[in-house]
Amino acid sequence: MRGLLWLNLRQLYTEMRSRVLALFIFVLALSLLPVSQGRADAPLCSKIFSEGVFAAKETTPESEVVTKAIRATIEEHKSQVKPLLSGEEALMAKLLAIRGAKKTLDITYYIFKRDQAGYLILNEVKEALRRGVNVRLMVDSLGSMHLTHTELLALIQFSKQPGMGKIEVVTINPFTTMSRAAVRMFYILTGRFFSSSYESRLTLNNRSHDKILLVDAGTSDALAFMGGRNVGDGYYGLNRDGREAIQDVELMIRPNSPDGSTALSDVLQKYYDRIYYNQLNKTLADKLYRFFKMDYEFEIDKMEKTYDDYSAREGVKTRMEDMEKEDVLKTGFEDSAAGLVHELQNLEHTHEHFLQRWEMWSRKANPNSLMRSLKESIMKANKKVTIVSPYPILGKRDVRMLKSWLLKNPKAEFEIISNSTSTNDGVITQAVFDQYVAPALLELRKNPAIGNRVHVYSYHGVDPVKPEVKGNLLHAKIAIIDGEEVLIGTSNFDPRSRIHNSEVGVWLNGAQTVEQFQGYSNALIAKSYEWGSPEWRESRKTTFGKYQQILQEYIYRLAEAFGGVHLL
Repeated sequence: MRGLLWLNLRQLYTEMRSRVLALFIFVLALSLLPVSQGRADAPLCSKIFSEGVFAAKETTPESEVVTKAIRATIEEHKSQVKPLLSGEEALMAKLLAIRGAKKTLDITYYIFKRDQAGYLILNEVKEALRRGVNVRLMVDSLGSMHLTHTELLALIQFSKQPGMGKIEVVTINPFTTMSRAAVRMFYILTGRFFSSSYESRLTLNNRSHDKILLVDAGTSDALAFMGGRNVGDGYYGLNRDGREAIQDVELMIRPNSPDGSTALSDVLQKYYDRIYYNQLNKTLADKLYRFFKMDYEFEIDKMEKTYDDYSAREGVKTRMEDMEKEDVLKTGFEDSAAGLVHELQNLEHTHEHFLQRWEMWSRKANPNSLMRSLKESIMKANKKVTIVSPYPILGKRDVRMLKSWLLKNPKAEFEIISNSTSTNDGVITQAVFDQYVAPALLELRKNPAIGNRVHVYSYHGVDPVKPEVKGNLLHAKIAIIDGEEVLIGTSNFDPRSRIHNSEVGVWLNGAQTVEQFQGYSNALIAKSYEWGSPEWRESRKTTFGKYQQILQEYIYRLAEAFGGVHLL
């Protein structure tokens, strides 16, 4: 009996030893990432310094301004806007804008890749530091995860030279410090998911999905970029796989407030500040400088070489010179009323808010909710609503709302454009869309009062004129209401954007701007198949398409079995 017991104990020890060793290696690996330093004093890059998550402990006039601007009812701001529909043009415009910065740069992107596009922007940031410009750079610790971030640490070391501007690099809600990894692992292993300690709460899902570039914010020459594009070769047409650029859009925004009222670029800066001073963020620390010194020199050289190679590409240098002569950063803008909407409250909550509770909770937490403003705008429409999204995961309540709206407005139409199996980058979201969302929307057609007023399009991206160019991911996030106003932002209109990510968007009503985005959506439809049509079914008969169908069905059944679909 004792021998059997001893044998069982030895077997248990052998099994547990490997698991404990694996856990130790995992925690050790996380602890080595260079984000272990608490918040330092920020460089003088903004007018507002309010420590804390969403409210300063001591009320100051500055913090009151932020609170009113971000958490009040939606206000319209006089602005000048210019759409950037081409990835190539957007990259050149950003490089020129950073090159022209005189005082400050505020940058945040969910994904900031270490590729050609990333190094081109970092090279311009380096040159801005050389001119004495102060820089704040935020990257999401999940979307831009990297073991060392030597390219960002190199800029920090570069800025320490005499006469350089200051730079602070912040990782948003990292889970890679020794203390944070150990505490969170303890809470996961013991099942204690909630605690009064902010450090120990399970907040890994709370992500900043924002994409913002602010140049000289708070001045009359301020220029803001915001929209759906991350920093990566695919977004700017630099991909080398023969595919088109990722389909995405963004805006250039300039202040237009002769009466002295708050400009949208100022409100965007205050929104940036609220994320920047979130106490879950960490300053990128450089405690291993002597080990990475050679890497830093290599990174600086790589930035410069990347720019030289880019400039040497056919037509690039000439096009950028032409853009400077045309003064594209100041011309071609349209006056428009602009209203900022967002989901900033999602960085604050630490508990799971199921979709059934989201609307009530969101109304209390954020009167400026992007998703709620979209729903209200749809219900007020009476002609046509167009939604463009890479992952439009609509729930049962959303479908019921659309049904109610269509019955109330007998001449109204609804159309939605999303990815197909040949362009998507997420098989799970595509499975939910093809297996649940699209069928649920087309089910509305069976109602005689609705009929053929609902259209679902799957983007394939193949241009009939250039069939050799393969389509790429549709990543744009657009909502057009009655051809009179348009919402451009970062939200994918999915559950994650509603309850976990900070998202930002801008409502615009400029006639020329709305017309441009309407034309952009029509061009997407021209490269799409209507969901369920013979052409759509034929496109799925390829070997890859058949594999995707089988995988989609398996994923959807798995989601049903675990109750995931029930939550929609």
